[in-house]
Amino acid sequence: MNIHLKLAEYYHQTRGLAAQQDIINLEIQKIEVKDNVVFISLCRPGILIGREAKNIVNLAKFLGMEIKIVEVESDQNRILYHLKNLQWSPDTPDA
Repeated sequence: MNIHLKLAEYYHQTRGLAAQQDIINLEIQKIEVKDNVVFISLCRPGILIGREAKNIVNLAKFLGMEIKIVEVESDQNRILYHLKNLQWSPDTPDA
């Protein structure tokens, strides 16, 4: 089974035209399958889980597999965190 294709199929069926943006918003870093368990490493697990865990439950049923989430921090989030803590503006001259 191509897990990437199955995820794309699930999001296409459930979200239609919004599927592409949904996948981008998840910030998936890696997907692995071991012993009928899908391990999804992503930056925004709350989006995958969904309200009342409905999204992840439905996805697990669709795939016929258990899903384990591995939360990771994206480089973008780390950079934005540091940027917010800097006293920088576009008008500040380079040091």
